[in-house]
Amino acid sequence: MNEEKISITEIARIYPNLTISLTYSELVDAFRDILIEENLKNKLLSEENKTDVLLTEEQVQKMLEVSHSTLWRWQNQDYLTPVSIGRKKRYKQSDVERILNNK
Repeated sequence: MNEEKISITEIARIYPNLTISLTYSELVDAFRDILIEENLKNKLLSEENKTDVLLTEEQVQKMLEVSHSTLWRWQNQDYLTPVSIGRKKRYKQSDVERILNNK
């Protein structure tokens, strides 16, 4: 018989209300899996944020060919949310490119 191993964390994702019994070592392994996964996610997010260029409103308006009021409306709709740096607003280039790619 071909038995495929599945992690405890994967079982928990598939069956979120399932109750199971674990040995201590199984619990430790599951906890390690979760930590590794979260560390990887955080590292990817951190790298993305470090390399993301911030654009001015004027640059975004030109790139997307939209007005100030459109950017304001998109901000209120959480479609394109600016990053606040002090009193200035900047837009992540990756967010603008996402919109351009969906046009």
